[in-house]
Amino acid sequence: MDNTNPLLRTLRLPGETVTLPSKGLFYKNNEVAPEVLVNGEIYVQPMTTYEEILMKTPDLLFTGQAIVRTFAQCIPQIYNPLELLAADVDFLLIAIRKISLGAQLAITYRHDCENSVIHDYSIDINQFIKETRYVDPATVTSSFSHMLPNGQNVHLRPFRLKDVLEISQVAVNEPLGETVSELDTVEFMSKLLVAGTCPAIESVTADAEVITNPAHIKEWVTALPVLWLRELADVIQKANKWGADPTSNIICKDCGGTVAVQIPLNPQNFFTLPSDREILN
Repeated sequence: MDNTNPLLRTLRLPGETVTLPSKGLFYKNNEVAPEVLVNGEIYVQPMTTYEEILMKTPDLLFTGQAIVRTFAQCIPQIYNPLELLAADVDFLLIAIRKISLGAQLAITYRHDCENSVIHDYSIDINQFIKETRYVDPATVTSSFSHMLPNGQNVHLRPFRLKDVLEISQVAVNEPLGETVSELDTVEFMSKLLVAGTCPAIESVTADAEVITNPAHIKEWVTALPVLWLRELADVIQKANKWGADPTSNIICKDCGGTVAVQIPLNPQNFFTLPSDREILN
């Protein structure tokens, strides 16, 4: 006897295939299904009401479980969400939002022009997906390594979701005052070191020996001459110039000028119905 609920048979809307900004190039430890590694394509299904609730629950967002559970339902080709690159996660959140709630994002915004007031605007998040910057396979090796003046070769890696969560949880006790997109600054790298983490550095090759011990790497970075640290921070910044850019140009309804508005990807605000509005200033 078939006990399947007949009400559920036609509820799931069709999904969409998208290409990860990383193109799957950094995944080597069963983070995603093998077929994703071929060209970075992955199938995304829309959220149900349950996943939308998860993405608005502060405690689950803080621990990362909201994203873990939502990806498990909406993107089953992802095996280990916590090991996904942060830029891929941001992109997939945009894709899920678009597929689940539509491409139009309603916001309210007040420009800093003279005599301005708050207005409603509609943002097409298809633009974020269309203008996503992808990792170049031809330069990925050179972009994520750097030779210091003393001959030590530093091997970098993009930030993963677990890194961002760790940093966010540290910030609760000691506010770092920066956003995820600013993790590559010297000041923020210094704060991360004080917090006990240095997620941007995967290994350092010195005298033909590859060092991966996090404690050794932290001690080494702390001892770097400041000029070398700034040099390394600049390389990290350039290497991470890829992924989705949630910036939209709108026409101010007061002065008529074009204004670039940064849309926050905080799931509590981003995963709302079009009738809800995120106030930006």
